[in-house]
Parts: sequence; structure tokens; C-alpha cells
Amino acid sequence: MEIPKDWKKVKLGGIDTEVGGIITPNNDTLDYDYGRLAGGDFDINAKIADSIFTTILYNNPDLGLEKISELYINKLHKTNIDSIVQSEYQISYIVIDHQKAKLIQSNHHKLIAVYMDTIKNSTSKFNFIGYNLDEKSRKEFINSVKTIKFKK
Repeated sequence: MEIPKDWKKVKLGGIDTEVGGIITPNNDTLDYDYGRLAGGDFDINAKIADSIFTTILYNNPDLGLEKISELYINKLHKTNIDSIVQSEYQISYIVIDHQKAKLIQSNHHKLIAVYMDTIKNSTSKFNFIGYNLDEKSRKEFINSVKTIKFKK
């Protein structure tokens, strides 16, 4: 992967997968996971549902779990998660090493993520994610990730 000269590559200690990252000049980090047991797709709907549950829990510390669960289910039924996803996240596709990769971006959350569920007809997966990146870093990341060549 070709990265800007002022970015630093970092190897992290993965057990079942290759794990690493990049540190930008602003000390922002982007982390990747590559291999058969690499983490799954960035599930936006689950993140929103988790946020709803956490908010209910935080705002109602004295309620029992049964009542919190009831509030959560009612809120989920009233929440149009698809509408939130469409308004806050942009999902597109790019090509990495001649293969389609999902690109997820959010200006609101300053998030960028790349996900591939199959690498070179193997069982390996790949994800690369960063939070709180400025626009320049996100553009540089997209350009860099397109230069990845996977090992055969």
C-alpha cells in the first residue's frame, strides 16, 4: 500500500489475522484487519441500534432491565433506521487489487471504512477503518487503499 510520506505504517499483534494500521500527521489512526477471521462488515444499523439502547440506559439508570428493554423495542419500532443510514452515511464501491470493495463514509461521524468479504477467491476478509479524520486525510486514505495488492 502506497501512503503519503508523512504517514506511518504500524504493525499490531494479531493472533489469527494480520492486524495493522496507519498514523496520520494529526495522530489519527486507521486500523486494518486481514485474514480468514478478520472482523465483519461495518454494520451501520447495529451501530444505530446500539446508540439508541445506550441512550435509553444512560437516561434511565434506575429502571430495571425489563422496562429498559420495553423502551428500547418501542423506540426501535418508531425509528426509521434506513432513513438515518441514508442521511448520515454514504455507501459506495471502489476497486482494490481488481476486486470490488465497499466504501462507507460519514461526514457527521467523521468515519471512513473499507470492507471486502472475499479476497482473491479465498476465505480471507479485509476491513480498514478510521474515525475523526479530516477531509484531506479521508481523500488520501481512499487514494492509498486503492493501491493495496493482496498476497496470493
